Amino acid sequence: MDEHRTKVLAISSVVAAALLWSSSYAVTKQVLADVGPLTIGAIRFTLAAMLLGIMVRMRRSPVARPDARQRRMIYLSGVLGITVYFVLENIGVEMSTAADASLIVATYPLMTMLVELVVFRARMPLLRVGGVLLATAGAFLVVRNGAEVGGSARWFGDALLLLGGLVWAGYNVLGKYAGRGQDAVNLTYYQTVAGAAGFLLASLLEIGDL
Repeated sequence: MDEHRTKVLAISSVVAAALLWSSSYAVTKQVLADVGPLTIGAIRFTLAAMLLGIMVRMRRSPVARPDARQRRMIYLSGVLGITVYFVLENIGVEMSTAADASLIVATYPLMTMLVELVVFRARMPLLRVGGVLLATAGAFLVVRNGAEVGGSARWFGDALLLLGGLVWAGYNVLGKYAGRGQDAVNLTYYQTVAGAAGFLLASLLEIGDL
């Protein structure tokens, strides 16, 4: 696969992931009427871990397993990016709105860029910085409007979603470092197993609501 096709495939994959991710807020908001935010995460990521496990087992060419130290870092990134992040997201969506959540996500690239700047001393193109700052300004207007229209509960939900962005930024940086030498499917599988385990433990807090 030449470089141009690889770049197009990568960008298309990111766009498709963004579309699926943004639609999940509306679905989560609907399900929250009947299921607790921790239970949703436990069901969602246990199923995902099972599907990814099948994909890993069915691969024709086996991939080298990460060593013990790398597995610990991958598991930590999974707990951070799946359990911690989605706890904040689900509770935030429950208190706020799906629309707010979809728009606040626009600030996540800025948070990731700032973490990369601190950790990796990465250079940031001016065009990218300008686009992210514009998205951040829009998210600020969303949060301010939420506080005025929806009251303290909606504002607190928006704040949790913003905090989730910081967690997501940390997950991206840690996952990039921990996943060196691992392919995307294997890395996602290990992270999802760790995140699902964390959610199963957290969901025990809602066992009385089942």
